[in-house]
Amino acid sequence: TTASADCLTMMWDATSGACQGVLRGHDKEVNCVAFSPDGLSIATVSRDCTARLWSVGGAPAGEAAFACCRTLRGHAGEVHSAAFAGDGRRLATGSADRSAVVWDAQAGE
Repeated sequence: TTASADCLTMMWDATSGACQGVLRGHDKEVNCVAFSPDGLSIATVSRDCTARLWSVGGAPAGEAAFACCRTLRGHAGEVHSAAFAGDGRRLATGSADRSAVVWDAQAGE
């Protein structure tokens, strides 16, 4: 997985090196990507002051499909970091505004 200044997150197959999907939605540089423990959700955070939750799945075998299911707003500064709790129910994000927020990853609150 790569996050970049072009506002995109690219998902790569580690074996073949083939691109498995592109996550689009952030308006500024993507700073961090985190996978939920079950591998069914991805969190991305950005200089646009948001975190986004993406679902993984729903594609034919051997392919990956990604859909943005939540946009988390609450930071006043760019968001630098993200980490899921061990049970995958919570997502912690850290921001340049000197705050950390713990979100309900399922409800998006």
